[in-house]
Amino acid sequence: MDKAKEELLIEIDELRKENSSLKAFQESVLLERKVSDEILNEIIENNPMSIQIIDKEGFTLRTNPAHTLLFGTAPPPDFSIFADLKNKGMGDYISRAMKGEVVHFPEIYYNTHDVFPELPDHPVCIHAVLFPLNGRNGKSEKFVFMHENITERKNAETALQESLNVFRSLVENIPQKVFMKDLDSKYVFVNENYARDLNLNPEDFMGKSDTDLFPNELAVNYVRDDLRIIETGQTEEIEEKYLADGQDRWIHTTKTPNHDADGKITGVFGIFWDITEQKQAKDELVKAKEHAEESDRLKSAFLANMSHEIRTPMNGILGFTELLKDPDLTGAEKEKFIEIIQKGGQRLLNIINDIVTISIVESGQMQVSVSETNINDQIEFLFNFFQPEAEKKGIELKYKNSLPGNLAVISTDTEKIYAILTNLIKNAIKFTHEGSLEFGYHLVETDNYPSLQFFVKDTGTGINHEMKHKVFDRFRKGSDSKARNYDGAGLGLAISKAYVEILGGKIWVESEPGKGATFYFTIPYCIGQK
Repeated sequence: MDKAKEELLIEIDELRKENSSLKAFQESVLLERKVSDEILNEIIENNPMSIQIIDKEGFTLRTNPAHTLLFGTAPPPDFSIFADLKNKGMGDYISRAMKGEVVHFPEIYYNTHDVFPELPDHPVCIHAVLFPLNGRNGKSEKFVFMHENITERKNAETALQESLNVFRSLVENIPQKVFMKDLDSKYVFVNENYARDLNLNPEDFMGKSDTDLFPNELAVNYVRDDLRIIETGQTEEIEEKYLADGQDRWIHTTKTPNHDADGKITGVFGIFWDITEQKQAKDELVKAKEHAEESDRLKSAFLANMSHEIRTPMNGILGFTELLKDPDLTGAEKEKFIEIIQKGGQRLLNIINDIVTISIVESGQMQVSVSETNINDQIEFLFNFFQPEAEKKGIELKYKNSLPGNLAVISTDTEKIYAILTNLIKNAIKFTHEGSLEFGYHLVETDNYPSLQFFVKDTGTGINHEMKHKVFDRFRKGSDSKARNYDGAGLGLAISKAYVEILGGKIWVESEPGKGATFYFTIPYCIGQK
């Protein structure tokens, strides 16, 4: 018995120990649950997002402070959020949550004042999430509604979109061309005005570089500028060539580095406009200024030259007139002095005639006197007239008449033709020191009309390329560097050019330095009466 009793006591002691362990376990579980509940409560109460726990009918069981702060009040006990949402056409979202889904509602503006008029009118934009809390039986007995106040973000997005709309409206309607490129100098945006220049659509630019759109030389310059601006981070103002509608143009471009929100360079922003007309006007102003300065210089040189040209023969005339007073002069000496005085007077008269002629031309009062003349006779007369002077310088003088006598009679201003040929032949003799001189004419077609093309060809000093475009200007003397070595007022070629143009023709020169020069001019071939 004692043994049985001992065994019983041992069994009772084991049961006490098991009971004590179970009690300790139960206490541990209760404590753990309490801690979990406290943690969960802390999470709910201190969560910055609005939390609303509701039953399966949509009535509120609990809200946190963030919910009250967001909506301004806790929902009344008789207010079903599910019923409210179904009335607003969102029943489908409720049904999906009932089936166990985590449902994200669309972003909406919500105003508690619309439901509870006594509350302030204060709409807020909300992003809401609804999900079920399943009970021990696995069924959805409760639901959690979480709300995030996204009013500031939504307002910022709206403001950004409005700014983008304003920007897009601006860049699409301004007359300038606007573009944006990435770090590889590839287009990410162009406005319509830019695309229209190249007969493209803005989307045709996307992902392309200037090398895909422009000739290589232009494209290389554009890309080089882009990469330099990206590297330096500096804004630049650039005048450069451009191709629009197949035409070469000039543009003024402002290129600046484009930055992201962190200040990092992401590419290039540019705006440019056509300055072709302004540049042409500027170039014309520069040319006009240069021309005015050149004209002023030439007039000054002309006045100085006139002083010399007039003073030289005048001094000779006055000097030899004084010498004629000497009673001891022989008859031969007197004749020589008188001849010198006559030549000086003729030289003065020629200068005065040239000045008067150019003045009449500039005033637009030069008249044309048409009469019949035999060009062959005039050419032969000029040959005979200048032959002695050419022989004196050792120059071979030749002429060429291309028409028979009956076709050489034309209607024109004889005196002007004579003056033109005389000026050209005199110049040729003046600047030729050896070799030959030939003059004459040919019958040619000019703009489908017959014309006489005269020529005066010499083997003289020639004219450099720059001066070929200037020798017909007033006050020029063939070559500025040689002007001091030759007599003359520098008006002969200007007068000749004016006469040719008055007669309906044109005049030009072909020449190389040291290889002589050939002057050409044309006049209409108007055959006269035989």
